[in-house]
Amino acid sequence: MFAVLSAFAAAHAELCSSRTTARDVARDANLSGKVAVITGGDSELGMPVVTAFAEQGATVIIASHNLSKCTALAAKVSRETGANVTGMLLDLSSFASVRSFAARFLSTFSQLHILVNNAGMAGNPTKATVDGFQMLFQVNYLSHFLLTELLLPALRLAGTSDRPARVVHVSSTEHRIACEAAGWAEGCLADFRYLPPPPVVPTRNVTIHYKDGQEVRPLELYGFSKFLLMEHARELSRREALTNLQIFSLTPGWVNTSLTRSIKMDSPVAKRKCRMQAGYPCPFTPEEGAAITTVCALRATDSGAYYSRINSCEPDSIVTHGFKPDMGLLLYERSKAWANVQLNSLIV
Repeated sequence: MFAVLSAFAAAHAELCSSRTTARDVARDANLSGKVAVITGGDSELGMPVVTAFAEQGATVIIASHNLSKCTALAAKVSRETGANVTGMLLDLSSFASVRSFAARFLSTFSQLHILVNNAGMAGNPTKATVDGFQMLFQVNYLSHFLLTELLLPALRLAGTSDRPARVVHVSSTEHRIACEAAGWAEGCLADFRYLPPPPVVPTRNVTIHYKDGQEVRPLELYGFSKFLLMEHARELSRREALTNLQIFSLTPGWVNTSLTRSIKMDSPVAKRKCRMQAGYPCPFTPEEGAAITTVCALRATDSGAYYSRINSCEPDSIVTHGFKPDMGLLLYERSKAWANVQLNSLIV
């Protein structure tokens, strides 16, 4: 468990209040000359970060599987802010697309100051990716692992001792129920028996047990995939300890987006979410939820930590499900093998 930084909390008590937005956090930052990549930057949780960075002068690349949408959004933000904002194609369900994106980015930019791995999906897709992996496992985790690995040289080159480059993983409190939600036994991550998960997981219901009751829901690997991002942040921070690169994971809390909007506010699920989020808006607006992303991209100091929007944008504890600290290295090396990472090469 990462210790809560009291100095950080004191310095930013007003910076991340219940109604703070991404724009509020970035307001005093000078991002002129800085380059940022935001996956899913055209999504409801990504757009506020794109706008906040662009307003402070950053060059922003919106990486999305929907090229027409992200290009139109980039043009709009560019007109409104005067910043250099560009849309680029990135399909996280395809390693070839990830490699193509990285190659195109590196052909234009030698440095990358901020990488926000924001894109993701939920549910239980019934087909595998073109690379043969379970869809959520690849889209939410493995392709973001590959993207980060390919962009590490540009990140290392951009960081300085007083302004380290940053990688930010948007994770979730759903990591806390990862095993039950996937239909696996308690302590499911004490070894690698479930990694990688089968390309297609069964369609059935599972029971999630909470302190205040239980909930039946469709089986899915969302929390599991988000947990892997958190462990990647912890391991990469250890690997990069002697460089000017910091890595963070975070939860934005329950945010009013297309992923959550179908949940009725008087439902047991919504009531439980709001109890967890007591003292904060429930749900957050996308601008409020994205405040924690901007905190990690610009202000946070505890590299490797998991930051929570509903913990005053401070580090929070991680439910490990049996995953031990020394397993981070094994996960990293196995992820390289799954994604077929080759040293100094963007070619499979």
